[in-house]
Amino acid sequence: MGVSSIRRNPLRSTLSTLGVAIGIASVVAVASVADGLTQTVTAEFGDVGGGYIAVFWSAPRDDIVRRRAFLSLADGEAAFRESPAVDAFDPVLSFRPEVRLYDEAMGLDAKGVGPLHLEVAGKTLARGRFLTEEDMQRQTRAAVVGAEVWSELARELGGGFGGNSDPIGERLLVDGVLFTIVGVLEAKERGVLSSGDPNQMLLIPVTTAQYRFAQGPASPLQLGFRARSLAEVELAEEQIREALRRARDLPDNAEDDFQILSLDALLSSFRGILFGVVAVGIALAAISLLAGGVGVMNVMLVVVRERGREIGIRKAIGAGHSQVVTQFLIEAVLLSLAGGFLGAGVGAGLRLLAPAFWPALPVGPPAAARLWSGVRVLGLGGRGLRDLSGGGRRAPRALGSAPLRVTCGHAG
Repeated sequence: MGVSSIRRNPLRSTLSTLGVAIGIASVVAVASVADGLTQTVTAEFGDVGGGYIAVFWSAPRDDIVRRRAFLSLADGEAAFRESPAVDAFDPVLSFRPEVRLYDEAMGLDAKGVGPLHLEVAGKTLARGRFLTEEDMQRQTRAAVVGAEVWSELARELGGGFGGNSDPIGERLLVDGVLFTIVGVLEAKERGVLSSGDPNQMLLIPVTTAQYRFAQGPASPLQLGFRARSLAEVELAEEQIREALRRARDLPDNAEDDFQILSLDALLSSFRGILFGVVAVGIALAAISLLAGGVGVMNVMLVVVRERGREIGIRKAIGAGHSQVVTQFLIEAVLLSLAGGFLGAGVGAGLRLLAPAFWPALPVGPPAAARLWSGVRVLGLGGRGLRDLSGGGRRAPRALGSAPLRVTCGHAG
């Protein structure tokens, strides 16, 4: 009987279902984007790997004129020697030179790095060799390039480097200084948090970069460290802090003139912030779901009043209170379930179509989207049904006298 009542009023039933569908679709869409953001950032951090620790120079509040020196290579080496929980150390000096191969100009992100850069930064060498300790000591003009550097040049120069498809041994002109390519990095996708394209990269010895393209030993460096294990990250941070304070002769009462940031702590903080943002987004989206539930409840109340004669006849011929309640609850449940499934389908469809219109938008995979859909339909949809059932219980109670009026009318 509940299904037949819905069929008799298709427009009203459709409008009632639409409110629930919009609410479910909104929640599924927000949850899919949140899942995509979490997976994107986690994967990007995972490329570097757990245990990465970065140290930056930071002027303390009491150093108004900034008289303290930048972080130096000697500081990093001292911290590495005095920190047993640290497995690798990599000094980094970033600069933006003019790079040319023959007559071809290239815009590359250049960095001076140490021999353990691959271990610390989580990169892989595709061919050739990486920079060595000898390159650091001798300040050689060796260079390691990204995967796209030599492939793009090969296409522009007609299929090869001087007729040679292997880039090893070719020379680049970096701000007027010749460098020899000794290695090529493995191709890597650019992440949303990356400051530059990892495939458009030029790596040279940090000592060479300091003396040829910067201010020598006084050049500002970023110090990168890799803890021996995830369990020792906090211990490594503390050891690095103490070692740097000693190396920089900081008094006991002085503030640190550097900042330590671990990738694990950053990821944990990001997840906490994302959880709060997503919770607010889902709560806002759930308001439309609640509004849809209230709309269905109001429609059911109107239907009860319109069908007072039918209710009176059913009760007059012996139908119990629970049977009347069950009839209207079946209609409410069917409308809510229809809206729930429709909303889940629309939300999943938006997830599939979103990359076509907004490629940069991170969304969760289809499996995750389906899981979120099920959770939202069962969780939030269930709460909406509970509200609807309250309306169903109140409606027959409000028309408790209808059987008497209808029966008397027939007797009269």
